[in-house]
Amino acid sequence: TLLPTLASALAIATVSVVATTSGSPFAADSAEETVFVPIAPCRLLDTRPDTNVGPRSTPLPADTAVDFGSHEGDDDDSTCAIPASATALATNVTAVGANAASFLTLWPAGGDRPTTSSLNYLPAAPPTPNAVLLPLADDGRFSIFNRNGTIDVIVGVNGYFRATDSIGAP
Repeated sequence: TLLPTLASALAIATVSVVATTSGSPFAADSAEETVFVPIAPCRLLDTRPDTNVGPRSTPLPADTAVDFGSHEGDDDDSTCAIPASATALATNVTAVGANAASFLTLWPAGGDRPTTSSLNYLPAAPPTPNAVLLPLADDGRFSIFNRNGTIDVIVGVNGYFRATDSIGAP
């Protein structure tokens, strides 16, 4: 029947390279083609002290940008293994414990902060997630800006982009 065939086709698609882009903002050089490499979901960053993953175990303060690396998860408390050749991440960013209405903006570290938000949230709301395609700086770092109040941030990764000519490279 059609349903088992469709299910098989979808299963095959999820283990294959699922996207190739040319001139992508996710490539180190915007003229390079990139591919999306799906991975098992992992937690790269969690600023909450009880479930901390990464270098920070305190909320982000107001009107502040903090830099993180895509390899923060290389320590013992994370299952993320993002290769140095990654040019961008497919993430799920979650805001937890907001004490003021605000927003987060994520972008490659060292660059100018965009004027748009990546995630908006309200105080006393349940955890608020949003999918964010996050380009990385050449050194694999990214910045997170919090506008108002304090907020704990969780960054989960479900895949990364890399230049097609880096396939097979570590």
